[in-house]
Amino acid sequence: MPHVSVIVGYLLLLWILVAVLVQARDVLAASERRTHRLVLTATEYTVQTLYHGVLLFLLPAYYASTTFTSANVVFFLLLVALALLATVDPWYRTIVHPRPWAGYVFFVVSLFGALNLALPLVSIPPAWALVSGAWLATVALTPAVCRARSWSWPLGFAVTALVGFVVAGGVVYMRIAIPPAPLFLADSRIAWDAGTIDSLEPPSPIPAAALQAQGLVAHTAIYAPAGLRTPVQHVWRQNGVIINVIRLTV
Repeated sequence: MPHVSVIVGYLLLLWILVAVLVQARDVLAASERRTHRLVLTATEYTVQTLYHGVLLFLLPAYYASTTFTSANVVFFLLLVALALLATVDPWYRTIVHPRPWAGYVFFVVSLFGALNLALPLVSIPPAWALVSGAWLATVALTPAVCRARSWSWPLGFAVTALVGFVVAGGVVYMRIAIPPAPLFLADSRIAWDAGTIDSLEPPSPIPAAALQAQGLVAHTAIYAPAGLRTPVQHVWRQNGVIINVIRLTV
């Protein structure tokens, strides 16, 4: 996985180019000078290339941490769709260029996804990385908000910061929909708490008498960045009803 400084450098360059593009797009597009139009085209293509690079970097990590029978598959599919769109130039020009809001979707998703992945690599707990990534991705829209509303930068920052807290709260509430990158499950199995030579693994379905006599334990192997400490829960359900929660630490 690339060094965190590479990710941060990508994101800073992306934010600077988007901020410049927001401020100068209308002037450059309205100009009759060929040089100005070339600058606009080159800047837009550079932003598209950065989106493409960031999204392709995110896909393997989020693929590994996605549970495809869970709600978090939606975020992974969103990354796949945006990466595909950024790869095919005619699609990107047709769909994104005429719709500024689509460009902001690229910007926010790319920034949030990268921060959510990168911050745990510097030992920030994933829960805080989730909140920080959502807040920073919202605040990063300050140049666009100021331009659209003709606000001063202090006012725009104050508004996006407040909105960022609301967005961060919403992301925490809906955290089940975000894959827990860079953590991912390497292996999992259920075994008898007191196994016998004849039966080391429980059958399916498990007889009630055997369950009461031998008990069950769950083993999970989780890949995580070195030095990261974060809580993990084993949730036991019966017919969809939670009957026990075992709290562990990675």
